[in-house]
Amino acid sequence: MFDAEIEEKSRDLIVLERAREKIARGWCQNRWRKDGAVCIVGAIADAIDDVDQVAVRRGHNCTHWIDLMDALGAPRADAIWNDARGRTQAEVLARFDSAIARLSAQPAGRG
Repeated sequence: MFDAEIEEKSRDLIVLERAREKIARGWCQNRWRKDGAVCIVGAIADAIDDVDQVAVRRGHNCTHWIDLMDALGAPRADAIWNDARGRTQAEVLARFDSAIARLSAQPAGRG
């Protein structure tokens, strides 16, 4: 879908950037989506769907999901982290910023 962009960046990095954009537009807790806002998991799921339609259609987004959760620092537990009492949208955005910086520093071709 975004072939030229994917050639220059890893697919995982693009997904993280798009997920971050979704969180910046609206963030929620205790559900994937609410009134146009998304949680950390909903944002990543939507971004994977946006970026990697072929993998989604074939049901092969599991690798991306695990890689992205790993990049965020808490494999498969990010919904719990997102939903913690007192968590803020700024903290979620900071977590994305950290993961994006880590992936940006890696050699091309990872995603």
